[in-house]
Amino acid sequence: MSNEELKELFKFIMHSESCEDITKKISGIRDTYVLHTLAYNMNYHKIYYYKSGNFCIEDAVINNPDCDLGTAMLLFYFRNGFNYLLESNIRYNKIVSLINRATASKETQFLKKVYEKILNGDFKTGIAYKPKIGKIELSIFEKRNFEPPKVFLEETPGIEYEALKIWYK
Repeated sequence: MSNEELKELFKFIMHSESCEDITKKISGIRDTYVLHTLAYNMNYHKIYYYKSGNFCIEDAVINNPDCDLGTAMLLFYFRNGFNYLLESNIRYNKIVSLINRATASKETQFLKKVYEKILNGDFKTGIAYKPKIGKIELSIFEKRNFEPPKVFLEETPGIEYEALKIWYK
């Protein structure tokens, strides 16, 4: 996909008011790198409250069969995955106990879904992603006597890819 096509796709997604249209458009993407670029730009542009509603784009990317582990991890951490790991341990000492679907926020529901899909191995490898987990974050886990699954702490296997920053008017 050319840069101009990416810009047009991003522009369509950001200005669409229909989550169904966005999901249909994203589900048709068969390029892992395009999905990763969309995920990256969701955070880069700090666009969380776009016309179609919160998490429509993220859900469509995560549910795309060509979404890879690196992209899933990127979305997990862009959407506050570190605090999800931390809070779930503080409150219940088990991630599974965190959610009551009726009362959980959309963000928590999204993070739980991504967390479970990652643990279940639902994503293929393709693009490398290294979580920004440093000594401070590791010491917080250690202080709480909690060791998150290694997949959330280590670089995902795959090819390093610098996502294109999409600028459009």
